[in-house]
Amino acid sequence: MKIINTLITALIIFSALITGTPLKSETSGETAYFSLEKARSLTSSKTLGFIFQQSISESLTSGENNTIFNEKASKNAMQSINILSELIQKYPGISDFYSARAVAYALLPSITDAETGRKIRGKCLDDGRKALEINPENIEAYIALFFVDDDRTYLERALQIDPENETANVYMCTSKYAFPALKGNSRNLTTEAIKELESLSDRYPDNIFILFLKGRLYLKNGNRQMAYKIFKKAYQLDPEQPAVTILLDALEKDPA
Repeated sequence: MKIINTLITALIIFSALITGTPLKSETSGETAYFSLEKARSLTSSKTLGFIFQQSISESLTSGENNTIFNEKASKNAMQSINILSELIQKYPGISDFYSARAVAYALLPSITDAETGRKIRGKCLDDGRKALEINPENIEAYIALFFVDDDRTYLERALQIDPENETANVYMCTSKYAFPALKGNSRNLTTEAIKELESLSDRYPDNIFILFLKGRLYLKNGNRQMAYKIFKKAYQLDPEQPAVTILLDALEKDPA
């Protein structure tokens, strides 16, 4: 563990040096790294995914459970923003700090009023662009920018850099297939989207967002038994996602 921490600290210090903002010491470098990881842990990709779902497709999660989830997501995002703002003030030349804060900002617009949401969206865009100005290969920044702009070219760039990136692959499939199928009335489109999600699920079997979307599409196609099985697996992986809980409860009450 000590060797790993030393390597991590060295990477941070190297990153800071090449961006022209050296950290003061190995101790400060290690502290900065763990602060970054704490901030990221508060804004996980699965939380981002469910907020993404709520913001684009029709809401199935209105009510008390969803309110609690959104309040928790908002609180976590603000904690993350505070941590990252302190890091940026101390070390303003490190791309990862800006991209992580962009992700945290991206969680907020859909869970606040419209005017505040526009301001927060602007902050997310500013941070994402600043992160890419420092490091044009920062995948996290491209994902944050996609989230607020809904422009797949950001994901295409991310996948050019890392074709195996899970989050970029999931959002690309979601944007191209799952959401159009959920919002439309074409059975063929729904079937195609299920096929694409099944393929993606083979690569990332424990990705709850994929399971959630796949379950919704099976439900839309009338296959309630398969939808129930998928939601059950998603719930077992994480029982705190309100959309999964609500749909699972509905199927248990009316399995027919």
